[in-house]
Amino acid sequence: MTVLDDHAADILRNIDDFACAAVEHERQAALLALNAAHLEATGAFGLDGTVSMNAWLRRHLRMTPQRAGELLATGRFLNKSHVFAEAAVDGSLSASQIAVARRTGKPKYSEILSETQAGLVETLKELDIHQTVRAVDHWIHRADALLDEKAPPLERPNELTYGTTLDDVTHGTFRLNEAAGTELDKAIQTAITHAGKDETRTTGERQGDALFDIAAFFNKNHNGNERPRNLPNVTLSADASTVVTDHPEGVNVDTQRPMSPACTSTYLCDCRIHVILR
Repeated sequence: MTVLDDHAADILRNIDDFACAAVEHERQAALLALNAAHLEATGAFGLDGTVSMNAWLRRHLRMTPQRAGELLATGRFLNKSHVFAEAAVDGSLSASQIAVARRTGKPKYSEILSETQAGLVETLKELDIHQTVRAVDHWIHRADALLDEKAPPLERPNELTYGTTLDDVTHGTFRLNEAAGTELDKAIQTAITHAGKDETRTTGERQGDALFDIAAFFNKNHNGNERPRNLPNVTLSADASTVVTDHPEGVNVDTQRPMSPACTSTYLCDCRIHVILR
């Protein structure tokens, strides 16, 4: 007796039936993504105090940050690109093709995409996934050339991509233009520390600690008047019964992710405490 035998009535033995089921699955996934984007826009996720739709998906549906982010990114793209949305919902474009096409959804392409998405979708409908990648690459190349003709940028844009994995370690990559790179280099040089002959950290570790100090200093000292959201403080929720122990249990309120006891202890050393009775 195997698992397949246990679920024989639900297993599609015919390859054509399986293909139809897969298309229907992806159609429903597109609708789910659109629903997620709608709930994010309406703020419905906050009814129980959750701070973002991404956090709600992680908390209530037990999604990883990566899966939640993928679902929301797809929903946002489809919500802004109605021709792609129709193609995803009617099954004429696969979920993988939509994932590739999402690269056309950058804000700088919005005007060009609104004018050309109908033709692009019709082209992609006839292509396999490898041809889709090449077609989208070609579209982006032409769009970039058109943007360069209209208003060539004086400097390359600054880009930063980062995320926290399940082991609570944040990874990322960045690309900075000359001015931004100069400022970062100067800030690291200013913030970096050295313990003299007792120093055991590598250069990379010392630079990582310097970046931590820079971020912490900014959060504690900026007034935020010029920004739409002023959230300079790291806010965590901790069980009062664990606060005075060696293993305090804390949760980052912004991300709804649990904090390690060591990280929680660090913030509890110098903080403001508000008592909440539940």
